[in-house]
Amino acid sequence: MPLYGASESFIMKKKLYIIPLFLTLFSFVVIYLSLQLDTSPEMIVGDSMQARSFPIFLMVINLLLVGILSLQFYKTYPKEIELEKFPTWSSMLLFLVFYIIILISGDMFVAIPIVMFLMGLTWGQKKDMDFAYKCNSYTSFNFLTI
Repeated sequence: MPLYGASESFIMKKKLYIIPLFLTLFSFVVIYLSLQLDTSPEMIVGDSMQARSFPIFLMVINLLLVGILSLQFYKTYPKEIELEKFPTWSSMLLFLVFYIIILISGDMFVAIPIVMFLMGLTWGQKKDMDFAYKCNSYTSFNFLTI
């Protein structure tokens, strides 16, 4: 039920700006925290960028992109998208599994093959049969049957 006196379309339009608002706040927090870092002596960094300058640079680019995104939302209302399917969400969970395996084993080379195997099981083999036939006729071991 919409707020008293507000139409449902008004509320939906305001919901669009939640993500740009969150990204803007995140960018300002990172810039603030970066400004708290000490600058490195000129003798160490030389002519290169200070350690605190790089996150500030990235967040300024992020703010520019958020501004473009907000402008696009303002000009045209985006069409509704459907909820992501199981493989997408399970891939996100596999990144968490990857992190947990690294914490437990202490070795990234143990976690990579496990997560790669599980990612392959999650997504499965999806290919167009016509395309697969064309690829098979050119790339498989047909030279053995000649």
